[in-house]
Amino acid sequence: FHDPITIAQGRKQFEAQWYGLQTAFSAIERKHHEVTSSGNPIEMDMTTLYKVKGLGKETTIESKILIHTKGDKIVKVEDKWDGKMPDSGIANAFRHLNSVTVPKFVSVPKNAEEDAKKGN
Repeated sequence: FHDPITIAQGRKQFEAQWYGLQTAFSAIERKHHEVTSSGNPIEMDMTTLYKVKGLGKETTIESKILIHTKGDKIVKVEDKWDGKMPDSGIANAFRHLNSVTVPKFVSVPKNAEEDAKKGN
């Protein structure tokens, strides 16, 4: 999973990013989504409203999502905010750092019961 704040490789890193959203945001609301291409990659436009926990600050992100597949498996997902992905060495270093540090601080449920306790 690649977005402007992380380059998560594999399930362990991706899961931590996913559950980390619940840590950082009190609300996440999908405002719009539309599949714009069913090729490979599958392309999708999405608008999401995020409300920062504790601050109440709201941010809306316009994303271009690219879902790359191989056979019946998803092999890569890119979430490009405003259609862009950072491409500098410093930005990519922070994105890699995020992908290895978040799993150390975010607990991921081990089963459906633990997931339900998190409100999912």
